[in-house]
Amino acid sequence: MVRNVFPEAMQQRALTVAESIVQQILEQIEKREEASSVSPRRPDPSIASGSSGRAVVLQYALEALAGNSSWENAIHFCLRDAVEAAGTNPTGIELFKGLTGIAFAATATSCGGARYGKLLSSLVDRISSQSALLAARIRSANGLATADFDVISGLSGVVAFLLYARDRKLATLTPALEALVCLAGETGSLPRIHTPARLIVNSTMADTYQAGYVNIGLAHGLPGPLAALSLALIQGVEVPGQRDAIRWYADYLAAHQLADSRNPQWPSAVSLDPNSGPMPPARLAWCYGAPGILRALYLAGVALGDRSCCEFASAALYRAIRNCPFGVNFPDPLCHGLAGILAIVLRFCSEDTGSDWQSLRQDLLSKLTLNFQPAFPYGYASLAHDGTRQYQPALLDGAGGIALVLLSASTAAPAWWDRLLLIA
Repeated sequence: MVRNVFPEAMQQRALTVAESIVQQILEQIEKREEASSVSPRRPDPSIASGSSGRAVVLQYALEALAGNSSWENAIHFCLRDAVEAAGTNPTGIELFKGLTGIAFAATATSCGGARYGKLLSSLVDRISSQSALLAARIRSANGLATADFDVISGLSGVVAFLLYARDRKLATLTPALEALVCLAGETGSLPRIHTPARLIVNSTMADTYQAGYVNIGLAHGLPGPLAALSLALIQGVEVPGQRDAIRWYADYLAAHQLADSRNPQWPSAVSLDPNSGPMPPARLAWCYGAPGILRALYLAGVALGDRSCCEFASAALYRAIRNCPFGVNFPDPLCHGLAGILAIVLRFCSEDTGSDWQSLRQDLLSKLTLNFQPAFPYGYASLAHDGTRQYQPALLDGAGGIALVLLSASTAAPAWWDRLLLIA
């Protein structure tokens, strides 16, 4: 990533905010260490909101801010917490909620493979066997839950980890990539990657798409396999049919862009009801909407050597973000807020794709730092399902992820953590 060119005062404010979040996370971990010697606990092991996520945040902060050895102790405590929780509770292979997330955190904190070798071998063996079974089921299925193939819970997230940990069992990638290739195209009149109504777990989405859907959010839908296959190809990992699958996924997204004279927009999903009217545009975020979709399309263009696809994605995303009003109620967290959009913008900044990304990056960073509320824990709120504001250190939907973005925007530390989002 290029060296940052922000005004010194803005860069310093971003660093100050990030340091405040990191310090509060360290204090929380210290309290938990003290409490653990008195009473047992049931920690959350996940990348999304638990111990693995805190290990990732602290590891990146250690690199970006040159922290001390006490930070390493806290990282080790978080990783041990995650492993113990996974050992005592049934845990699947999900990237953001399961074993793959723990493996990502262990790899990130392993000092280039010098530590946690036995743990990582065990985790990768379990991920390999479970992902092979999932891949076989995907290849034979007629309609799938999004959690089978998406970034958050499915095979796309597994691929994200395996590409990050290139030195560990690359053969595990083959069945996962083959399954994602298999989902491209159609069977009869239905896209193979469709989700029938009975498998839609979100109640709001189930009510809206009563005939089933094709989810097209990066977090939970078709752009996840597109990004995973594209990044694999960029890294030189290819299986038969991969290029054709990338092209099919990209063409599907292009065909379902909503008509808008100013901004490129997509719905959250494409209805399988042929009589369905046009759906409203999705939010502007990493998880759903133009930022995640256009980043996946850009990666597809890079993978295929399709310059026109790259130029379209870059220019369209710049226009979508520049034209967004970002009102006072626009959320901040990584998943569905300003931090996730800024993480994508940082990648475009490093690639010099033609638009004035540096100016946009400066505007977004300024807004994100100004939204910091020092009177509240961790300084940033996330919204719970019931609409209440929560202040938490979570990576995906809390201040931890915001700290990662602020550090990436204001230091020269390579942003390896954004492989979790499948944006690089």
